[in-house]
Amino acid sequence: MRLDSQDIDNIRKKADIVDIIGRYIPVEKKGNAYKAVCPFHDDHDPSLSIKPSMQIFKCFVCGKAGNVFGFVEEYEHISFTQAVKKVAEMVDYALDIKEDNDVSYNSPYNDLYKLLNEMVKYTHYSLNTSVAINAKKYLNEVRKLDDKLIDMFEIGYDASNDVYKFLKAKNYSEEDMLKVNIIGQNDYGYFDIFSNRITFPIHDSYGNPIGFSARSLIDGQSKYINTSTTDIYIKGNFVYNMHRAKAYAKKENKIILVEGVMDVIAYAKVGVYNVVASLGTSLTEKQLALIKQCSMNVILAYDPDMAGQNAIYKAGLMAVKQGFNVYVSNNSSTLDPDELVSNYGSNALLETINKPLTWMEFLFKYLQIKYNLDIYDEKKMFTSKIVEQIDMLKDDYDRLNYQHQLENIIGFSISNLIKRSNTNDQKIITNLSSSKISGLLDAQKQILANLLVSKEACNLFLSELGYLPDDDCNVLAMIIVDEYRKFDMVEVSRMIDDIDDPKIKELLLSLMDAKDLNYDVNCFMGAMRKIKIDTLKNLNAQIKRQIKTLNDLKLKQQLIIKLDTNNRELRKLYDEETN
Repeated sequence: MRLDSQDIDNIRKKADIVDIIGRYIPVEKKGNAYKAVCPFHDDHDPSLSIKPSMQIFKCFVCGKAGNVFGFVEEYEHISFTQAVKKVAEMVDYALDIKEDNDVSYNSPYNDLYKLLNEMVKYTHYSLNTSVAINAKKYLNEVRKLDDKLIDMFEIGYDASNDVYKFLKAKNYSEEDMLKVNIIGQNDYGYFDIFSNRITFPIHDSYGNPIGFSARSLIDGQSKYINTSTTDIYIKGNFVYNMHRAKAYAKKENKIILVEGVMDVIAYAKVGVYNVVASLGTSLTEKQLALIKQCSMNVILAYDPDMAGQNAIYKAGLMAVKQGFNVYVSNNSSTLDPDELVSNYGSNALLETINKPLTWMEFLFKYLQIKYNLDIYDEKKMFTSKIVEQIDMLKDDYDRLNYQHQLENIIGFSISNLIKRSNTNDQKIITNLSSSKISGLLDAQKQILANLLVSKEACNLFLSELGYLPDDDCNVLAMIIVDEYRKFDMVEVSRMIDDIDDPKIKELLLSLMDAKDLNYDVNCFMGAMRKIKIDTLKNLNAQIKRQIKTLNDLKLKQQLIIKLDTNNRELRKLYDEETN
């Protein structure tokens, strides 16, 4: 079923592209536009530009561009119809469309999510029954978790093989239960993987259950086990609690990364909810990509023991390379977050993140423990590691400050080792508002850019020129002219949906390369003059070739007169150009 064009238009007008994109990734205002780190490629600097005046976005590195529907479509990997429906929900637009006539929005793994959701609800219910008395007592008395926190994180308990029996009674297949690693199989039949364990559900960033972390209360067993790799859960591809934390992280423009489930819950105890966990795994590129969608400011809050500090160092190096502003929890104790709250109260934990260490402050402390500076080779290695990170700092004051700190520690100047900051390392963006036109295609794009923002330009174009020599440019020009005829104004975001030819759509979006799309009559007339000059020169070249081949003197004379007329027109255009 096709959506009604009026509905699409109404939803587009009601949706603020900055607000919609801001629900997915952090957005920052820069002048009249907004910038964001592009989620469609490995972006370190804000390359995504959003123009609210035109309701479009474009990445100047990977080239992804479009309107609000295009962003949601690309980001969520869904169809155009599904994207329109999603945006309609976000802006509270009542859209009446039959689900059975549309491609399902649900994942192909919907049945597995449904199965796991049944397990989440059942184990959460079981925690409040007689079979889980010891587990509930442990959570309440040892971990100091009240029912509000237990409900928030959907904590549960799996008594001996109860989950398998429950799901089997609900007609779920052993095949699907095996697929999601909640049961195993041996010579005696099927058994629960998380039998006699407290269960902590793991979700993807959309809130779909994908696995579990589970704690045993029985001595001799592994304290924590997690779901192994399945079709829907690969440990290094997800972070725990992202679906709850992302809204808070975007609002506060920072995210806290911890090791495990109980660390996340410890922060929730003290009212901090922008916290996710890597679940004990070494941080991966895919996990960083998820975190990047929430904020480029990350506080690493792994355990204060040496293993935790080593993990912070590795994670920090990776995050800095990815363009994050990295901070480190200022935890000088030997206690993890949960122990810190239990022993010293909420303020003790809050202080570790309210005044975190900068990445460089952490490095100086960590590397001075790791290396013995009384040994030449180790001092050399220490210096090399610090210099490498100083070179990556963007702020000149920071670079100078940490250079002096390093020199005080090692006892000599290292100015020759420090690279100069590359202040010219900026993306070059074509400015279509420039009066200097380097070529015919630039002139045509400049005309198109002016047509988009001015009906006066459209009227001048029709009276002075009326065509563009490039076929694609001419098609787009005629579409723009038609927009003025039908609507008396141009809405680029609407045109994107109406244009079927991908080449024309790409040409339209390429006009976003302009820093400012403002009508400038002098630039506009200059661009049309450039096309007129080029057209006359090409026509004259053709006439000269014809004259050489003609024997008919009368026709030859007519062409010579035409050539002379064109040359007079050319001189006039050149005079206008120099004035």
